[in-house]
Amino acid sequence: MRSSRQGQLFRAAEIIRFLRALLCAAIALVINSQGLCASTFTWDGNSGTGGTKWSTGSNWDSDAAPGRSAGADLVFDSAFKLANTADGGSWTLNSLNFASGAGAFTIDGSSLYVGAGGITNSSSQLQTINNSIRLTANQTWNASTGGLVFGSNYNNAQNNALTLAGAGSITVSGQLGNVSTLTTTDSGNRTFGGYINAGTVNVQGSGATTFNGQLNVSSTINVGGSGSTSFGGYVSASTVNVQSTGATAFGDQLNVTSLNVTAGSNTFSTVYATNLTVSSTADATFTGDLGANTIAINGSGNVTIGGQVDYGTLVLNGTGTTTLSGTTDNNISSTIVNSGTLVMAQADGTAINGSLVVNGGVVSFEGDNQIPNWSSVTLTEGSMLLLNDTIQSFESLTITGDTIIDFGGSGSTLNIGSINVTDDAVLMIINWNNSLDSFIAQTNPSSSIVQVSFEGGATAGWTAGSGNITPVPEPATYGTIFIGGMLGLFGYARWRARNR
Repeated sequence: MRSSRQGQLFRAAEIIRFLRALLCAAIALVINSQGLCASTFTWDGNSGTGGTKWSTGSNWDSDAAPGRSAGADLVFDSAFKLANTADGGSWTLNSLNFASGAGAFTIDGSSLYVGAGGITNSSSQLQTINNSIRLTANQTWNASTGGLVFGSNYNNAQNNALTLAGAGSITVSGQLGNVSTLTTTDSGNRTFGGYINAGTVNVQGSGATTFNGQLNVSSTINVGGSGSTSFGGYVSASTVNVQSTGATAFGDQLNVTSLNVTAGSNTFSTVYATNLTVSSTADATFTGDLGANTIAINGSGNVTIGGQVDYGTLVLNGTGTTTLSGTTDNNISSTIVNSGTLVMAQADGTAINGSLVVNGGVVSFEGDNQIPNWSSVTLTEGSMLLLNDTIQSFESLTITGDTIIDFGGSGSTLNIGSINVTDDAVLMIINWNNSLDSFIAQTNPSSSIVQVSFEGGATAGWTAGSGNITPVPEPATYGTIFIGGMLGLFGYARWRARNR
């Protein structure tokens, strides 16, 4: 009995030892395969007449080809068989590297699944990869010396982040889909030829970046650095921040919730935004249709709106000059000039389509009838209108603080329905030429007329019937005597507006 039981225990121990050995072998196999994943294979192209396939072992320095699913690090470091093929099914790599001495390779064939090691060109030669690329991890494509060209029609980041770096140029010819964050940096030029679908796009560095295709960005586009950036196709995003000191151009339609422009010289075609802000030192030119609930100009730069404003409120808070210079009616529902200069130079049609309130800024007219004749104009303390020898008509003029209207001296006409000067405010008329200029109020200004003065010391009078407001008595020469204190207040603003 005892002998039989001892035999059973012995056999059980043997089984345990066998299972333990089997487990150790399995663990060793896993460890070995993991080591294989990290193995490096260097292309030497020494297969002779054996072809240019990656699966040919003699094309690699170890005379053994990497497994297509091994996740190896591939290095190309020769001048042989520069045109070669990733044959068979797709290849899974950790990295793809071109060594400093590599020739100009052209790779084609099956799709490449590239891991965290990314793609690097340390050679001075241009490297061309025509395979479709799939990203399996966040990574960098680094043209550290020579350039990189990705010639496939379709590449997919599979919701990973991609950074394009290095001093060499990088061209991605085809579509680039599902990028969590796309970043361009360093001094090399970056060119994208196809559609891009991304969560966030960051343009950095000093190189030129060109997007020729459509961009669909779910979150934010940040344009920074000092290089030029060009968007050639339709762009949609939640937020676009233009912060680059270089030139930025949007050549097609931009649909965005918030557009913030703070630096550089920038050109926009068609823009539709919920909120649009130009601030700091940025210059901006809008050449096509423009629509935004609020168009806020807050900086020291100059802004030109040369297309049609389809809708929105225009607010100026900066020190720069904003010019409306389109060729048809703008549909700006309300215009507020708190500071800076607004130039109304619409070639055909009205520059605004609603009320105008000037709270200490300057409005300069560079064409006739820039305001609808049914609109109201309000001038508060420190405001100035420059008529510049044009004809302007609007429904009402309200003066709530000391202000100036400059007639230009060579033949301006201001025709208003009514004028109302409140409290102790004074409206000063300067550069008046009695034989050429005309100031008409259709409705009797009543007591407000005594608060209108002409340069040279004359008070104002209103003539029933014609509605003319003229100096009383008429000075012999206008424009030779300034009311010192008041004109000193506006001297700088007027000089700046005339010399912008």
